[in-house]
Amino acid sequence: MAEGNPYTPPAAEVADPVLVPLARPRFVNLAIGLIGAAVLLRVLVDLKYLQDMDFQVNDQYRLLGSAIGNLMSVLFCVLMARGFNWARILQLVFTLLAFANFCFAIGFMTRHGVDPSSPLFSPRFLLGGVLPILLNLVACYLLFFYAGNWFARRG
Repeated sequence: MAEGNPYTPPAAEVADPVLVPLARPRFVNLAIGLIGAAVLLRVLVDLKYLQDMDFQVNDQYRLLGSAIGNLMSVLFCVLMARGFNWARILQLVFTLLAFANFCFAIGFMTRHGVDPSSPLFSPRFLLGGVLPILLNLVACYLLFFYAGNWFARRG
């Protein structure tokens, strides 16, 4: 009797759609590479600093802070590669804080006069301070302006 009833709902099997993970965009890979290069530069500068000091650590808090910063950058890179939006936001916040610290350091050094022997012109400051900040700023630009949709869809 139910076969001829026009008011019976259709019988169909319902299956959940298969979610295919989106491929990581090229700009995310490029940004992660830039952040990795900045970490590598900071590690190499710290190793050169230790070598120059004959591995006698005078300022252990500076090295500890540098190591924690490098580990946080690596952790954020891994989490950004997996699509976590909050890691991208924290990377931006810490990059902007480092840039503000850099600007205050430049202002302090220029107020006291800049001479050719100033730390502003030292390779350690340029390679360990200026270049990693620039690489992180470019990486954050790529993450927010070119790859933002990928993070938004991962929600």
